[in-house]
Amino acid sequence: IMAGDIRLLFTDGIPAGTVYLDISGLDDFHASAVAAGVPFTAPPTLVHRDTEGQFGPAGESEWMAFLKDPAGNTIGLVERHPPQESN
Repeated sequence: IMAGDIRLLFTDGIPAGTVYLDISGLDDFHASAVAAGVPFTAPPTLVHRDTEGQFGPAGESEWMAFLKDPAGNTIGLVERHPPQESN
């Protein structure tokens, strides 16, 4: 798998691991992948709202979806959403 300039190699015979990849448009990607038959172990879900600004702008939220590759590795797709404006 090429992720930008980084090549990721997954192979049989080694313990399964977890890789997290940043993605834009997580909901759209998830819908398209599911429609194409990709089985996800978890749909896009809010996992953290950074109310204090500890990891980025205060109020930013982090969403993740998970799937497994054929070798049993977990792939976490991560998208950060900007803070929502209050009305």
